[in-house]
Amino acid sequence: MNKLLTAMSITLSLLGVAQGQTFDLVINNGRVIDPESGLNSLLHLGVNAGRITVVSDSVLMGRREIDASNLVVSPGFIDIHAHGQ
Repeated sequence: MNKLLTAMSITLSLLGVAQGQTFDLVINNGRVIDPESGLNSLLHLGVNAGRITVVSDSVLMGRREIDASNLVVSPGFIDIHAHGQ
C-alpha cells in the first residue's frame, strides 16, 4: 500500500506528462481506496506493462479503458479464511 502512495506522489508531480499520453489500460472514474493511508478519492489510473504508472485527478486515455463509475478501486486483499476439502 505504501507503493500506491509512492506512485501517487511521483505521479502528482508528473500530471502534465500524463495528459495526452496513451496507456495500455486506463481505469477511469473509480473511487480509489487505500485503508492504510486513508485515501478515498475519485481518481483515474494509467497502467503500462501491468504496473500502475499514473494516478490522476484528470481523465486518462488508454488502448483499453474501464469505466469504474460507482465502483471501488483498491489494493488487493488476501482472504485467509478457507475450509479444507
